[in-house]
Amino acid sequence: MNLALVGATLAPAPALADDDDDDDDDDEDKVAQVEGPAPPPGSTAPAPANGPAPRGRWMRATGIASLVTGGVLFTVTYGVTALTGAIMHDVGRSRLDDPARAARGEQLVDVGRRLLIPIAGPWIAMPRMSDELGQIGAGFSGVIQAGALILVIAGGVQLGVYSGMKRDGVALGPRLRLSGAFTPEGGGLRLRF
Repeated sequence: MNLALVGATLAPAPALADDDDDDDDDDEDKVAQVEGPAPPPGSTAPAPANGPAPRGRWMRATGIASLVTGGVLFTVTYGVTALTGAIMHDVGRSRLDDPARAARGEQLVDVGRRLLIPIAGPWIAMPRMSDELGQIGAGFSGVIQAGALILVIAGGVQLGVYSGMKRDGVALGPRLRLSGAFTPEGGGLRLRF
């Protein structure tokens, strides 16, 4: 059934040229009534019955969601990348003892060390990698880590704005609050309980 928004009512949308005119479906002729006042000019949906959510609550919810999503995404991606780098480093060190495989061992140690650096490490390691699949994986890991960092920063900014609205920090629990602390020497986080 096709519906179109008309004022405060939903009415059937105009039939398309290829639609058949069978009257077998009675549900296409129904009109749904929406309770409440008509939407303001230019809007496409009726106003919710209990009103919009307060701006502060929305900012806190999206800020926390961005922080959690970015933090989990960064932790998992960096964890896999760092684990790969540590394994490469260990395998490379074991190859240094054999003169025939020492050159490859040095390359593995170098790439492994670079992969342990968060965010920029995968891109720094790419020129030293010998195969294209490893370079693609490292680039993908670097992009995800950078995107996750952006999510964390955006969530922190939203929570900072929300905290500024509350002037008392963000409640992390019934007696635990987190707020920003800025001084001329720098900034940081303050945790009160």
